[in-house]
Amino acid sequence: MKKRLVFGVLSSVLFGVEVLIGMYAHGWVRSYLGDVLIVILLYTQFRTAFPEWPRRWWLLPTAILLFSFAVEFLQLWGFCDRFGITNRLMRIVLGTGYSTIDLACYAIGIVPCFIAEYVMSRKKNEVTGETMGTKRVYVAPYDAQWKMDFDAIRAELADALGGLALRIEHVGSTSVEGLSAKPIIDIDVVIESGEKLPAVIASLAGIGYCHEGNLGIVGREAFKYEGKEHLRRHHLYVCTQNSPELRRHLAFRDYLRTHPEAVEAYSRIKEEGAALYPDDIDAYIAHKSPLIEELYEKIGL
Repeated sequence: MKKRLVFGVLSSVLFGVEVLIGMYAHGWVRSYLGDVLIVILLYTQFRTAFPEWPRRWWLLPTAILLFSFAVEFLQLWGFCDRFGITNRLMRIVLGTGYSTIDLACYAIGIVPCFIAEYVMSRKKNEVTGETMGTKRVYVAPYDAQWKMDFDAIRAELADALGGLALRIEHVGSTSVEGLSAKPIIDIDVVIESGEKLPAVIASLAGIGYCHEGNLGIVGREAFKYEGKEHLRRHHLYVCTQNSPELRRHLAFRDYLRTHPEAVEAYSRIKEEGAALYPDDIDAYIAHKSPLIEELYEKIGL
């Protein structure tokens, strides 16, 4: 798996740097930089072994930070000396400092770990189209009505946008025949360039859509709405024609449309995840993410 390989290489490099610092560095470099790196090393080692755990992005860095604090207090208690640990490499890995300023170093070291977890959680959202605020997970068998629901939404959008929209694409799981999905229509409105966005925002506001910004995903502008009971619930995004997010959505959709075995596997894992975690969207996303990453590798994304 790509994620395991990346973290494995990074872990090996960090371990080598940590050993070199412990053996040859002096002063603050050895005392403080070493402590920063040891926390990041713990994180990369765990991520190598368990690339898909935990289900909530903040949990793993927090656990490692608490573990690091516990190790520091053991060092203050004289852990290595009390248990006769004399091997130099082992003492380097465990840490031999007795200053509580190390706690601050651990806190600094955990910052990139939090950032990495957050970025990965955002990537999962990009791939799956899920919203972290969703409270209930419901996956339905494919329904041919979804295509007609999209047509109804597209007609309303096309009337409002006119020539501003180059295309209006049905993306996400409901766009793939035979694929089980949450019954929410995902739509990408394709525009020529970012220069058209202000006019698009104004036109969509005229029919009840409010611009939310890119929500942290560059190249994809999100819109929310209230009401519209006459339409199926949907997620609306606006993308420029060269947007990487648009290419990602279309490539994933088109691959599934031409690979029934992938549709069957993806349906099965989604139904299984919804049954296991009906009230935990993060757990549901984590459950299906390995298969999505595998499909992305086959597509070349």
